[in-house]
Amino acid sequence: MKYKKIVTGALVLAGTLTLAACGGNSSASSGNSKTLNMVQTSPIDSLDPVLGYETSSCTIIGNTYEGLYSVDNSGDVKLALASKVKTSSDGLTQTYTIRKNAKWSNGDDVTAEDFVFAWQRLADPKEASGFNFELGAAGIKNADDIVAGKMSPDKLGVESKGKKTLVIHYASRVPYAKNILSFSALAPVDKSYYQKNGKKFAGLHFLVLRNNQH
Repeated sequence: MKYKKIVTGALVLAGTLTLAACGGNSSASSGNSKTLNMVQTSPIDSLDPVLGYETSSCTIIGNTYEGLYSVDNSGDVKLALASKVKTSSDGLTQTYTIRKNAKWSNGDDVTAEDFVFAWQRLADPKEASGFNFELGAAGIKNADDIVAGKMSPDKLGVESKGKKTLVIHYASRVPYAKNILSFSALAPVDKSYYQKNGKKFAGLHFLVLRNNQH
């Protein structure tokens, strides 16, 4: 548990610095103001939010995907794909409303089920994600037991209630949970697109989707 807290703290700091790092390694194309060229100094292991682990991968994922929260240029954590959040009186349940205009680059709506699908994959020990512990670090119910193989991924404390309503159930209150929810590993994945293309959805550049409108 102590190790998890140390790594989580480091990732909170790394997430805050991501935009600054990207700015220092990128330049706009002179012929097209909408083109951003980025230079990576290390190999990219995966562009799948669940499997990307190297800093280079997380940087690209963080610039093409958004989650419930994002970190602004001042280092503040702000709502991103969520338009609002309601927290229960005991702090153990949060209900997020996904933005009505949130879409994937293929035109699909970003849905609450996309988050459920992605997070269940993240927790699934069969995926062996390097960041699977973050779900438990955020206090999400049953996350640690699922990662340990003691429960099935569908028992994770997250559910969709309608197309745009995501409910998170926590085992405990974690004051920095929203920081963790801003990490690239907790970005949603277009469930229908993944089911059509499988894991290659993030392996070929022309199959990679994005939901980051910036």
